[in-house]
Amino acid sequence: MRLTRLLTFVGAFLYVCVIHLCYVYYVSPRYAYKGFIYNNPQTMIVVVAFVLAILPVLVLPIGISRPSTVVYWFLYLWVVAPSILILFYVSTRPLWHTFAFAVTIWVAFFLSVCASRFLPLYSIPRFRIQRTAYWSLFFLMYVVILLYLVTSFAGQMKVVSLNDVYRLRLQAREVFATHPPILAYVFNWYGSVFNVLLLAYGLAYWKLFYVFLGVAGQILHYSIAANKAVLFSVPFMLIISASLKRWRARFGALIMWGLIGMIVVSVLMDVLLFKRPYVTAFAVVRVILMPGLLTADYYDFFSTHQWAYWSYSFLRYLIVYPYDREPPFLIGQIYFHNPATSANANLWADGFANAGFVGVILVSLVLGFIMWIYDSIMRNKPAVLGVLCLALPSFLLSNASLQTFMSTKGFALLLLWLLFMPDPLKHQVGLRFSDREEITWSLQHSTRPKRSYT
Repeated sequence: MRLTRLLTFVGAFLYVCVIHLCYVYYVSPRYAYKGFIYNNPQTMIVVVAFVLAILPVLVLPIGISRPSTVVYWFLYLWVVAPSILILFYVSTRPLWHTFAFAVTIWVAFFLSVCASRFLPLYSIPRFRIQRTAYWSLFFLMYVVILLYLVTSFAGQMKVVSLNDVYRLRLQAREVFATHPPILAYVFNWYGSVFNVLLLAYGLAYWKLFYVFLGVAGQILHYSIAANKAVLFSVPFMLIISASLKRWRARFGALIMWGLIGMIVVSVLMDVLLFKRPYVTAFAVVRVILMPGLLTADYYDFFSTHQWAYWSYSFLRYLIVYPYDREPPFLIGQIYFHNPATSANANLWADGFANAGFVGVILVSLVLGFIMWIYDSIMRNKPAVLGVLCLALPSFLLSNASLQTFMSTKGFALLLLWLLFMPDPLKHQVGLRFSDREEITWSLQHSTRPKRSYT
């Protein structure tokens, strides 16, 4: 265990180093016009940024102790570490204020992890629903949503290359503008709830029909609006499923070293093969560096302008919104010079936009509470199912506010489906999470002895 913890800490240091080198020497010279600038901070400032970016890994469990662990690992790798680094690279605010914001992100992350990790799980009453009734309702809604999407986007659905995604997105945006708002909701729910649940359930219980439907559904979802995150969620979930079966006790270290390799390989492929940032543009810039840059942009603007206090969201009827457009389009217009750009940021950037440092802490506590509810729901359900259902939501949470994540992205709906999901058949064996946050084999009606992993 000590060796694994040491490897994890070394991995965090190397991960931060790789991000720094990739940003300074490859991304910034090519994408400075998009905001990826490097203000040549003093060496001591870079050291401070490194320390703040590495410290959060100390509060994360190395193995998967609860399903929400996967969310916090990906939030650390995709949001926390890049945000802290890029803040010090691009910020023009006073150093002490930038440092205070970076520390606030660290503290907020720590509080959220602790709220989810150490609160005793709640024993949620079991709802006895017939398996046939549950899946009949699920597939009925699935077919209705599918027909609604196909009829709404008839003649425009096309599987395009990664180079042509923006043209298809513009066409989809025109369709959304001419249809009721519910179309945008069901479109997101189709990809981030229904197909994710099919894939997770199929992989957890080896039901190939469910996996096939989930894969086909995600491809169809991509053909509507070219959402690359939804398309790549399929191999992403397959990799996580395979990793849990062999490396569940070292999952955190595994994904960290995997991302280090991904960054290095992406840059080498672009330098040696493509001669331009092709793979890096998505695998590194879009997934890892963009959430950090948007955090810095939100901080830069709302540290000198009026906070929103969620007046464009659930408090719109109580507080007057002070701007002419919502924060994502406001930031898109100011920092990307395009009023049509929706610069969706993560929950901490959105929290700062709404209530400053207090907002960052507040949304973190709410996230911890939501993840605690999720862990409680998945308490007696297969561990693979619980983790896989969070694979795509983990990425969505790194690019959306908490309220958007729960409503538009459909995580609240996913919670309901999992809450009422009937137990598997008695002869099926599943890896489950126990009350003591250890991973155990739960064998129903089996004579095989239990095994525990720490």
